[in-house]
Amino acid sequence: MKKYIFVLTIAFILGVSSYAVYDKNLKFNDEAISLAKDYKTVSELYNDYQVIVKGKITEDYIERDVQLTEKIAKERVYNVKVNKLLTNNTTININKGDVILLSQTYGIEMNGEYYPLSEELKDSLGNGNYIFFLDTYEDENTGEVMYSSSQNAIFKQKGEKYKNVYGGSLPELTELEVEKEIEKEKKIK
Repeated sequence: MKKYIFVLTIAFILGVSSYAVYDKNLKFNDEAISLAKDYKTVSELYNDYQVIVKGKITEDYIERDVQLTEKIAKERVYNVKVNKLLTNNTTININKGDVILLSQTYGIEMNGEYYPLSEELKDSLGNGNYIFFLDTYEDENTGEVMYSSSQNAIFKQKGEKYKNVYGGSLPELTELEVEKEIEKEKKIK
């Protein structure tokens, strides 16, 4: 029972949809727990996230501990300058040039023991241009709007393409592919 509660808590922190918690793509090993859904198409990413932006991380992150019931979430918070808003399915106004806060949980501390969420998350995101697939939430301590993403929904620019930062079944994509998917989905709705 405790393990089930632990798994659900981590999924919530990562902003992973409840579908991913029950999906068969969950990966467990002795050193890390990875709950990131493994995306195979841009369509899957589009359908799972509220906001898609091209953005730039230009400075170092800050690390913080977020106290949860009997657990501490270990997070890195990055400032992301929005270069282009690709889609926004929230009521939050986001404009080119805005700086948004990206929160990335990389581990959990419970009963004095540290549990990394995945081996890939041990390294921080570097400065550079990215396409981020994001969800939003309000930080209970500060009241700030935060943006979160799973490890398989962050793509860093390498030439004309964007490479999945942490791997996954969708290793790369282009801005054009994302824009085409957004247009296709708008026509369906």
